[in-house]
Amino acid sequence: CSSDLGTAASPLMQVMYLARLARHDLLRPINRLTSFLVKEKWKTSHDKKTLRLMQFLKFSREWAQVGFVGDPIEDLQLVLFPDADLASDKSDLKSTSGVMLCVMGKHTFFPIDAISKKQTVQSLSSTEAEIVSGNYGAKHCGIPALVLWRFLKSEMTGKACTDPIIMMQDNQATHRIMLTGKAPTLRHAAHTHGINIMFVHSCVEGKSIEIRDCNTTAM
Repeated sequence: CSSDLGTAASPLMQVMYLARLARHDLLRPINRLTSFLVKEKWKTSHDKKTLRLMQFLKFSREWAQVGFVGDPIEDLQLVLFPDADLASDKSDLKSTSGVMLCVMGKHTFFPIDAISKKQTVQSLSSTEAEIVSGNYGAKHCGIPALVLWRFLKSEMTGKACTDPIIMMQDNQATHRIMLTGKAPTLRHAAHTHGINIMFVHSCVEGKSIEIRDCNTTAM
């Protein structure tokens, strides 16, 4: 590796394309590295991290993303998996939101999209971090996909589709807040994160989102 930004940027952009297309496990490290691609921020330590990422790619070159469909479209549902870590970035203690959108059925699991995004301010609890992730996932991934899904399913089945998108949650406190729309201890989130805690609750009330429990290991 070289500390020259041009030398570093080219392979990182190629890895970013790969991560968005077929290796969602690479989204977090590649997004983190590319955020330093400016002259004042890129350091020798980032060269080392880039080298380590390339070594991991070589080690995992046989890995492949797999999707399979074994059900008719009538039995399929859109499923959203939003999650977040807490203060994973040791430099500024900010959390990272992760979102995965899939089509699922009894014999179907097909990944559609995935997002990894660093939160803009610190979250003070895992519940706060996951509320932010759920809002982001619903707004930027879930609801837009649901509009297209309902149209396609209606066209293919000949029946009006009113299916909600299934949002999986492994945090009981986050689950309860999304169902009730009440979070007295998170009143500051509207000012710090710029989110409306009522957003997902409103989608639940409007039958656009259905919240379900999910085992942490499965998440």
